[in-house]
Amino acid sequence: MSDDERAAFEKGFADEKKKNEATITAAVIAANIPKSGESGFDCVESACVVGSEKFWCCGTSNRVGNVAGSTTGQKTKVCARVDASGSDTRYDGAWEDALGVKYQHTCELAQKLVATAAATIAAAYALM
Repeated sequence: MSDDERAAFEKGFADEKKKNEATITAAVIAANIPKSGESGFDCVESACVVGSEKFWCCGTSNRVGNVAGSTTGQKTKVCARVDASGSDTRYDGAWEDALGVKYQHTCELAQKLVATAAATIAAAYALM
């Protein structure tokens, strides 16, 4: 095998490997769609209904490790169980999907509170 043939083979192998990995990843995700009671299941009209269990909220989950502002892998309108051990942690929590990807979840209520606070600060600053 010549150097050119070897390079072409290696490129073709790498491309095929990447395609196969994407196919397998998609199949695993499709086979493991979160069900009600598992973090990552779809919100129903901005609500998470999990029996009488508390501390579930509808919001946005971002991949842990993304740079600020990156929406790669972001999941919107999903439910996640959140920790209620501290005063503010009720509004966010972490979870992991079937592939082991970790997400940080922020509830819509917390997002709305932050947006309201930012708007209030901007309005106050504009009045100065």
